[in-house]
Amino acid sequence: MSVNLVINVICCDSKVLIYIELQTRVTMITEDKVTEIFCMADDFCKFFDAMTAKYTLKPTKKRKYHRNSIMTKVEVMLKMILFHDSGYRCFKHFYLEKVCRQLHHLFPKVVSYNHIVG
Repeated sequence: MSVNLVINVICCDSKVLIYIELQTRVTMITEDKVTEIFCMADDFCKFFDAMTAKYTLKPTKKRKYHRNSIMTKVEVMLKMILFHDSGYRCFKHFYLEKVCRQLHHLFPKVVSYNHIVG
């Protein structure tokens, strides 16, 4: 099945693509944009962690079977922000196509899709 693709308008660093029956907006994800969003998310996570440590109750005993995460909270947050900004409708397609293939050099500890949603 082939899809006819026509570039309609180029504006604000994004291309508007028109399919036969479906209109999708694809935003260009650049390394500078990823770095900028990562810095903002990192600052937010540092502030949020400080506030939650200050105002939450301390656990009485340590949890059993707790493994350290492979990805940080900032990386997970960054991928969700990029997904919502990307124009993709399905997170699985975004993760497999953009993160695992095109942005792999920006995310050295990429985990499988099943691991990220599981």
